[in-house]
Amino acid sequence: MDMALQMRVLRPRVFPDLFPVVGPLFRENFQDYQISVSTNKSIADAIEYGAGVAGDRGLVLVTGSLFVAAEVRETVLDIDPELYF
Repeated sequence: MDMALQMRVLRPRVFPDLFPVVGPLFRENFQDYQISVSTNKSIADAIEYGAGVAGDRGLVLVTGSLFVAAEVRETVLDIDPELYF
């Protein structure tokens, strides 16, 4: 059984990351199971949108690379981002 079918019982809303290939892939796979798919311009925007959708009793789960995890922590904990030049 595929992941999208398993997740359907949770009634999630999926917010794909910023990579152009992933958004359409998520949209195809998840909308087949009536799972809402949205895209956002940045991780900070996605977190804000997801928190609004989740409400006080919901959950925002972010998955991805360590770089994504770091950016999420910076956003949620209001940490100045590390910039490398």
